[in-house]
Amino acid sequence: MATFLDITLLEQFSSVFAVIFVFAVVFMIFQGTKIFGTNKNLHAIVAFCIAIFVLLSATVRNMIMLMSPWFVILFLVTLFILVGVKMLGISDNDISSAIKSDEHKYVIYFIVAFAIIILMYALSQSFGQNVGPYLGGDSSSGTSGSGSNTTSVSGDGTTNTGNFNQNLAATIFHPKVLGMIFLLLIASFTMRLLAKKD
Repeated sequence: MATFLDITLLEQFSSVFAVIFVFAVVFMIFQGTKIFGTNKNLHAIVAFCIAIFVLLSATVRNMIMLMSPWFVILFLVTLFILVGVKMLGISDNDISSAIKSDEHKYVIYFIVAFAIIILMYALSQSFGQNVGPYLGGDSSSGTSGSGSNTTSVSGDGTTNTGNFNQNLAATIFHPKVLGMIFLLLIASFTMRLLAKKD
């Protein structure tokens, strides 16, 4: 049933949106870093060439389509926070100095960590089942059943299914991995407390 807000036709233009998104981001990076000088035309040409390469790979295009909504949400949340803070009468210089201070650097760390999580999610969804020990759902010895839903359990209790999300969850919540994360957290807090100035 067709509705007034039916936007399924826009899915046919997803490749165009990916190209525009990559062009805008790369052009913005070139303009901010001045990596090729101050020539805007050169920045636009190089950004356009990089954006066109997105059309050549369906996997890269899929990865960008997975990442872009999350980066838009991150940008909008940051923008709303900044607008809300400025409505309280705080100037741009105060916001900039607060973010650059050593006491509030965790804000930048949080944004970078969130961006890395988004990138890792997009990489895992685009390339996940085709890399690593579970290559494309190939069944090894000891599997039961057929097709992509086969499951094999090795001697140490790890699960090998044809579904990458199940493999990832089984790996992350494996006792060895959880123990390693716990030890790394203890080491991190220990080093921070030892290096803390008195």
